[in-house]
Amino acid sequence: MGTVPAIQDSIYNFVSPTLVDSNASGINYSVFIITAHTQNPELYYISDPDSGYSVDNIPPETPYDLAGEDIGGDVLLTWQIQLSYPDFSYFAVYRDTTSGFTPGDVNRIGTSEVSTYTDSSLAVGTYYYVVSAFDVNG
Repeated sequence: MGTVPAIQDSIYNFVSPTLVDSNASGINYSVFIITAHTQNPELYYISDPDSGYSVDNIPPETPYDLAGEDIGGDVLLTWQIQLSYPDFSYFAVYRDTTSGFTPGDVNRIGTSEVSTYTDSSLAVGTYYYVVSAFDVNG
């Protein structure tokens, strides 16, 4: 995993990768053992096993360049995003008649796994949209 230089301190820290992130479905523990070596190759110390876990607390990037195009009464929405997240899940699309609205369940109109969405069956009027990206952990 890694090495931390000895500096005669009482506490040492090391950030280690884990095999899987913990999420709403449960905590996924990884077990760690620490070995301390001395200048004498025959004298070393091994800790008891202990465990830790990581949490996926890095949200996907916010979609940008949201644009809408009138396609025969429907609105074709397109947007851009850097999909460099291995745990990306979907986009949520929100619509309201008020500019600057807060997206939520009440104005969520659908989801998409690609960077387009067609909003159909609209009444004549002005609509505002927001798109959010979600990963497998929400």
